[in-house]
Amino acid sequence: MSLPFLQFAADIKSNTNFIIYLLYAPEAFGIKTFEHPGYEADDGIATLAEQFRKEPETKITILTGDMDTLQLVEDPVIAVRAFRRGVTDTATYDEAGVRERVNEGV
Repeated sequence: MSLPFLQFAADIKSNTNFIIYLLYAPEAFGIKTFEHPGYEADDGIATLAEQFRKEPETKITILTGDMDTLQLVEDPVIAVRAFRRGVTDTATYDEAGVRERVNEGV
């Protein structure tokens, strides 16, 4: 285990440290992140989906709890996997799944 993770484990009882470590956790695991003041996460997700959907043979699955991202679904390139309850109960939406979900709400 890396030193930052061990330090995180030691400091977990401190809310301030916990929040700071959450901000840096993706970097510690080699996950690329970005942010832009004034924009919400779904704006960034939509921008990236639009950019990468043009790449040949690319399939995108967006994992989120934000059902607004269903508007990005585009068969067969972009699907959304959304949380229903907790983090283990999920559903993957293609265009047919989005239509079905929308009709359930009518």
